[in-house]
Amino acid sequence: MSNPYAPPGSPPPGPHGNPPGPQPAPASGTPWGAGSPPGPPWGPTQPGPPWGAPPGGSRPIGAAVWVAIAVAVAIVVAAAGIGLRTTFFVTRSSPAATSAQSCRTPVPATASPATRTYAAALNTAYVGWTSITKSLISEGYVVHPVDLSDEWTTDETFMTSVARIQFPPAAAPTAQLYLSIIRSYLHLLKAARKQYAFYGANHSHFIALDTARSTLAAQLRTKLGLPASRCVVDRP
Repeated sequence: MSNPYAPPGSPPPGPHGNPPGPQPAPASGTPWGAGSPPGPPWGPTQPGPPWGAPPGGSRPIGAAVWVAIAVAVAIVVAAAGIGLRTTFFVTRSSPAATSAQSCRTPVPATASPATRTYAAALNTAYVGWTSITKSLISEGYVVHPVDLSDEWTTDETFMTSVARIQFPPAAAPTAQLYLSIIRSYLHLLKAARKQYAFYGANHSHFIALDTARSTLAAQLRTKLGLPASRCVVDRP
């Protein structure tokens, strides 16, 4: 997708300084640094809607999403402070998983119905998550619009399934916060699917939400009596 604010005939944008991990693809679909001439940094070069607002004059991302991003940052900082290990793709602490079968979550024989239902939702979602991971690896961790769409579809289905679960009191607060982080991530994905440049301009917010999500997912597993995840998956 071309830059909607670039002057006619301007070259495609160059690298925008995103951190390691999946990166936005250039407008032509060519990986960054592969022959693209230098161009203006991400951001409007002509007057137009501010970044953070979906195209077409629609409402900007709601306040609830930005609150969730702030919460996500707080979770990340807290996790770092107490030494929790997260499985965010940027750390590359272990190879990313590309097989859903290897990521299946075993369920203890004494598990509650809520735990069994949650494990089933995880195992179903891992089919999509590992497929996206495989795609990102094959693309050299350059994110394309189709990756955003695939992630949105998988996460939306997973969130809907988890939201129906009646979690025990000890796990319910963590589950609700986990769902709110996923919901906010989906709002950002929706905006990025409509205007691809939004992804590059807001990449740090995607990072904060995904890192908080990994931390909360690990906490929820513990509260439900499930073993720690054996997989690292990559997300846009």
